[in-house]
Parts: sequence; C-alpha cells; structure tokens
Amino acid sequence: MSQAPPPRQQGTPCWVSLSTREPDAAEAFYGGLFGWTFAPGPKEVGDYRVALRDGKRVAGLAAVTGARRVPVVWTTYLAADSADEIAERIRECGGTVAVGPLDAGPHARTVLAADPQGSMLGVWEAHRMIGADVLGEPGSVVWSELVTRKTSDVLWFYERVFDLHAEPVPEEADHVHLVPPGGDTPVAGVHGSAEDFPDDGAPFWMVHFGTADTDASVHRAVELGGRVRTAPHDTPYGRRATVVDPAGVPFALIAR
Repeated sequence: MSQAPPPRQQGTPCWVSLSTREPDAAEAFYGGLFGWTFAPGPKEVGDYRVALRDGKRVAGLAAVTGARRVPVVWTTYLAADSADEIAERIRECGGTVAVGPLDAGPHARTVLAADPQGSMLGVWEAHRMIGADVLGEPGSVVWSELVTRKTSDVLWFYERVFDLHAEPVPEEADHVHLVPPGGDTPVAGVHGSAEDFPDDGAPFWMVHFGTADTDASVHRAVELGGRVRTAPHDTPYGRRATVVDPAGVPFALIAR
C-alpha cells in the first residue's frame, strides 16, 4: 500500500473550497473555465464535490442548503500540525470557530473558522490527503492572499495562530508575504488593497488560479456568465486579472 506524502508545513495554503448555494451552476462555470470534472466528496461533510484536473484533486465545492448563514466565498485552508490546537488558538486570539474540528472521512481533520475581521479560513490537518494533489499549474491554485484594508489590522492573528512571520514586499505599500517558521519561501500574502476590496467591504482570502492565457480565460469567464473586476494587466508575478463568478464570488487568474 502506498503511503500518503508528508503534510505541507503549518500555515501553508493546501486546499480551497467554494461554498455555494448552486453547486450545479458552479460546476458548469468552473468546469467550463478550467476543464475540471467533479467527483463526490466525503459523505461526512454533506453535499461536497471534489474538482479534478486531469484526474488530480485541485479544489472542492460545498453546497450550502436551507437557512445556513454561510458566506458564499472561496475559502483557503491552511495546513496545521493539529487542527484541534489551531482551533483553540483561533478562539484565544479573537477568531470564531464555525465548524469543527471534524474528520473529513479518513482524508483530513478540518476546521472552518473566521479571523477577527470576519475573513473565512479553513484549517487542514492532513491524514491520507495533504490537500490539493497539484498546486502552481494551470487549472489549480497558484497563490492565496488575504485582502484587507490594512495589514496591521489582522497580520498579528496569523503570526500567533499559525506561527508564520511576515516579510514586507519590496516597493509595494502595505503588502507582506507570510513565511513558515524556519523557512525562507513565502507561502501566502496579506495585502491592504483598495483595488481588490469587495463591494460589501468585508476582508477575504483571494484565491489565484493558474492559467496559460489570462486574457483568453477572462474572455471565457465572461462567456460563462462571470464578470471582470480588474482587467488583465502585467505584474511582477505574471499577467493577472480578477473575475467574479455568476454567484458574485471573486477570484483571480494569473499566467506566470
């Protein structure tokens, strides 16, 4: 029997999941945009679907039913050595634990929470599944960044809860990269940004999906019922755009 690969370092984004009230419509949009197919997820977490790119797990879709007051948003899950310990730290630092810790079958132990500003985040303690099978490729997550009004309002929370440390991004105002303890490679970012801030004024984790051609992907997203928030433009990290899906959920596209 093959062994699961070692879990990703604590604080590293390892999975993303879309909360949606219209899972079939979400499948049609993201399947049409990224070429994803879908398979049933762990029955312990209800109507959950796993998005596959060339047979590899890249994301999840969670159906929100009834009167549950769950934000319709892409949630970034951060790796944890112990989901239970991180849940306690979240509470101690003024965050809210909404769901869990609970076992997602044999795959992982997870938590759905919010930081003190209300940004949804997930916690992922890997068991048989370390999160996404692939990251950094077209059709998969390449980067996650918390978009907020000021980094100082919430940066301390992620430093204390996940033991991350911040490194300022050169020549970019109010923008830091998060680095795991003992490491030197950034795994995520926190950005005080008016450009990407949502219409309702709530901070959120912006998920960046890779693409081979940003302009073509933006055109396809519009064909599928999405709309453009920020037109394609060149950045030091690649050609980037931000898009809103038909349900109003923002995400970014980037070609490196």
